[in-house]
Amino acid sequence: TGTIFKVDPDTGVASTVDLGGYVVTNGDGLLVIGRTLYAVQNQLNKVAVFDLNAAGTKGSLVNTITDPRFDVPTTAAAFGIPEVKRSLG
Repeated sequence: TGTIFKVDPDTGVASTVDLGGYVVTNGDGLLVIGRTLYAVQNQLNKVAVFDLNAAGTKGSLVNTITDPRFDVPTTAAAFGIPEVKRSLG
């Protein structure tokens, strides 16, 4: 659907994360570090980066990461992404 959902682990209730109209087309791997969400968009060979509010219910696009070495990425991990390394200090 291109929509990101947040699931309450206590109730199992899912709610839509408002990304300001951004559609995460071909969304695959997700990584959240602090208030930063990294959403891998596999067929587009990019990672969309969002700043989330404290509740994790709303986010704004702050960057898209692309690299000629991407070949349909399908997951995300903190190792190897420069922006993640910087956010970890």
